Amino acid sequence: MSRNPDGLGRKPHKWRGRWRAYLTNGYEPSGKPLRTYVYGRTQAECQEKLDEARKQHKAGVAARKGPITVDRYLDDWLAHKALQVKPRTVEIYRAELAHARPHIGRRNLARLTPKHVQDMMAAIVGSQVTYTYHRRPAEEGQPAREYKRTVTLTARAANETKRILANAFDDAMTQGLMSHNPARVVKPLRHEEAELQVWTAEEIQAFTKTTLEGKCPHHALFYLALTTGMRAGELIALERKDLRGDRLKVERTASTKGTVGSPKSKAARRVLALPPDTVATLKAHMAAVDDLGIRSTLLFPSASGSMLQHTNLLKSLRAWARKAKVTEIRVHDLRHTFASMAIAAGMHAAELARILGHADPSFTMKTYVHFFELARPRSAPTLAELMGSENRKGVFPGGTEPESG
Repeated sequence: MSRNPDGLGRKPHKWRGRWRAYLTNGYEPSGKPLRTYVYGRTQAECQEKLDEARKQHKAGVAARKGPITVDRYLDDWLAHKALQVKPRTVEIYRAELAHARPHIGRRNLARLTPKHVQDMMAAIVGSQVTYTYHRRPAEEGQPAREYKRTVTLTARAANETKRILANAFDDAMTQGLMSHNPARVVKPLRHEEAELQVWTAEEIQAFTKTTLEGKCPHHALFYLALTTGMRAGELIALERKDLRGDRLKVERTASTKGTVGSPKSKAARRVLALPPDTVATLKAHMAAVDDLGIRSTLLFPSASGSMLQHTNLLKSLRAWARKAKVTEIRVHDLRHTFASMAIAAGMHAAELARILGHADPSFTMKTYVHFFELARPRSAPTLAELMGSENRKGVFPGGTEPESG
């Protein structure tokens, strides 16, 4: 008697007062078949479950018993993503999806509906989440300090969770695990984006003057951030060899855990042209570091020569902001401040995206749309100016030429 091929099985049939069917997933060495059984109150219900089991088998997951829950699928999806994207990106995905798991994690993946996703988003808003952080010790050999922070989730968190779920469910559809993507049809919740915090020209002047005269150890780092818009992790990971004259090579970034890796995208690997004042500030900084006897390959080392910590850098920024009597902002807001100044000076989105390390100029436009709207429009060029200086002679309004006399 020939055996049933893998992926096939017996169609729905009556069994002990209900309908039963099974799928053959494979065979043990002894020849015993490995089967997935499905049951239903009606023949149609049983057939639907059998068809779903066949889809799962085709996708390579049918050997796992029971229906695939959202939790189980997301675990597999994150494990697969770890082979495609950077560890920090996987951490972000895992943290955002954790908001969804209490609400839809136990549901059958194949039977998830837009209503389930919609209810999940409503439940996320207003819920509280406690995050645990481990701060690196200031000196080697000391234990890391643990502290916790509780935050209340907003519509923005719900929308971000839905966005990542939609991407995960797209892959599930490709694998035949879902017939539709319930997250794609759900509209995002209304959310007022917080206005970006940036310093005014007066605040920048007051802050840089205070850090210079007060001999702030991070004066050069803050100055570089304000003139290039570099990310905090990129600034911390800079090495002296990255500075070559008035050019600065950005090819590394430091995480909050102290690990150094390549930037988040190809566009983030870039070479920046530095203005003369920034070059002079960096040279003075390196000379001061040498005078202190600090031996390090880093451009901005700590007093012990090790890598700076994100948290300590933020504390320093806010402490010196208080001394300068200016608004206390985040390190990342220095990046926004640079962008606002560049836009006001007439820089277009494509060039700003290259400097900031954005892969898509449209993202730059979306992030800083308010500043682009406030930027003073430049006067429209004349036809002669559009044609270039070599073609201006003899061009008059209306495209006419002077009559020969």
